[in-house]
Amino acid sequence: MKHEFLLKLGKFWILTAILSLSTSCGKDSYSFIPSVPVYVELDLNTDLANLGIGQLLTLDSAINKTGLVNYQNSKLQNIRIGWTVYGNGLVLFRKDVSTYEAYDRTCTYQGIEKHCSVKPSIFDYICTCPCCKSVFMMNEGGIPAQGSLATASMIQYKTAVVNNKLIISK
Repeated sequence: MKHEFLLKLGKFWILTAILSLSTSCGKDSYSFIPSVPVYVELDLNTDLANLGIGQLLTLDSAINKTGLVNYQNSKLQNIRIGWTVYGNGLVLFRKDVSTYEAYDRTCTYQGIEKHCSVKPSIFDYICTCPCCKSVFMMNEGGIPAQGSLATASMIQYKTAVVNNKLIISK
């Protein structure tokens, strides 16, 4: 009888492990957001000269997918860059003097179905989706704020400062 109990208990734990692995988030947790090419170089002295610490800007797709640096400030002129920006574009956050973080602007809740791209706030470290009203905390790695419909963080891309240029890539 003890042997049967242990056998059933073992089967229960194996089934529980299989179910938890099949429903957990894995590498494909962002499979609902299409993969787009990402490679942009921005000059720190010209393209990003007006981006202060703790500020956000967007890299938008303009005519012919040519990138457009948008400071989200009506007093600053947008800057056209020579790099292609695909999809909903990128949001760039300057964390400190030498640290930049780049994210895909596609909302992780219903960004594809409704073509929703997050909008940065010029007053704090957040981006908000105009479709589902989810709020993403940029100073905390693009995680959704408590109460947001989105549960997945924004897709983050690699950034590196090389020879006075910020390079954003996959």
